Amino acid sequence: MKSFLSRLFYQSIYTLFYRERFFHRIKQSNVETGSTKGFSELDDVSITRLKNSYNSRNEVPTAHWDDIWSRRHLGIHQKLTGQDNNRIRDLLDNPANSDLHFGFESSAISLRKFPENIPYKMHESAHTYDRLIRLCNAIGVVNLDNYDRYTFKLKVYPDPDMLLDLIDQFLGYRIDFPNPFPHERGVISSRGIISSCAPKAIYEAYRIKEILRNKKNPKVIEIGGGLGRNAFYARRLGINDYTIVDIPITSLAQGNFLMRTIGSDNISLSGERQNDSNKIKLVSPKEFLEGSIEYDLVLNVDSMTEISLEDAKKYIQKIRECTRLFLSINHEENLFTMKQLINSTINSFSKSRFPSWMMKGYAEELYKFSK
Repeated sequence: MKSFLSRLFYQSIYTLFYRERFFHRIKQSNVETGSTKGFSELDDVSITRLKNSYNSRNEVPTAHWDDIWSRRHLGIHQKLTGQDNNRIRDLLDNPANSDLHFGFESSAISLRKFPENIPYKMHESAHTYDRLIRLCNAIGVVNLDNYDRYTFKLKVYPDPDMLLDLIDQFLGYRIDFPNPFPHERGVISSRGIISSCAPKAIYEAYRIKEILRNKKNPKVIEIGGGLGRNAFYARRLGINDYTIVDIPITSLAQGNFLMRTIGSDNISLSGERQNDSNKIKLVSPKEFLEGSIEYDLVLNVDSMTEISLEDAKKYIQKIRECTRLFLSINHEENLFTMKQLINSTINSFSKSRFPSWMMKGYAEELYKFSK
């Protein structure tokens, strides 16, 4: 009992210190939270393309995503399969007024119901700013904290714009944060609202670029692409031949975001021609699993362990056929882990493994398959 109480005491002290350090960053670094107003509209042709592509598909989500589908997305599906184009346009112009982004972005109506109070806003700011610091740590432009050296010393960090200048210098281009939709919350910067997903996407695009740095005109495919931010930032780094595999609702959200940020002409949707190496291509699981294209790298972030084991094994078998490099960034708290999935499906491979720079509790693994 005494040992338990001692552990509880020291854990409480550590938690309080970490929390204070977490919030100290935003108190001392001129960090403010804001909400986007949105800026863009899609033309009727693009709206029709998105609607037609969505309605041409009939995949059924599994496991974790089956629950989200039945609870959050069914009403959206009914709008998209209806004949009222004004409701469809409103859905796509204002996704935060629905749960279209639920499961991969914070701009969903169910998540916006959190109280608009100061502690919540501070936590949101601190979380996003923490990821910005983690990105700077990952690329080496800001030194890592060392708790052993200054246990109760609170470090002062630069404001967000100064951090972005450091990232620009390292990556060789000016980072931007397009905010095409209203009610997206995050840290205010001179370049737009920084959502918590943006620093993570910049890092993942950087990792892709680093892994393929000796490859001319690399061909990349991402399985489960969230809103499409990785593809957006990879394109900023010169990786133009980028494909995303996803279920219909998420593909719709990706097309909606990417059309507004890089232009409709630069996007190919599922069911359209997919042979342009300069376009971001959005494809269905069937198009990927039954296709014959080879890729220089396959990426999966925080998604493959959320589908059924049967479907996950199909993906891994296909990945083994179409690439020699597979980058996985996933946590290990679902029914199966990526390492278990790979070990049970593939015989010959090597890998590197380390904790994710951007997300505590996630493992970043690079698998190299033999020919």
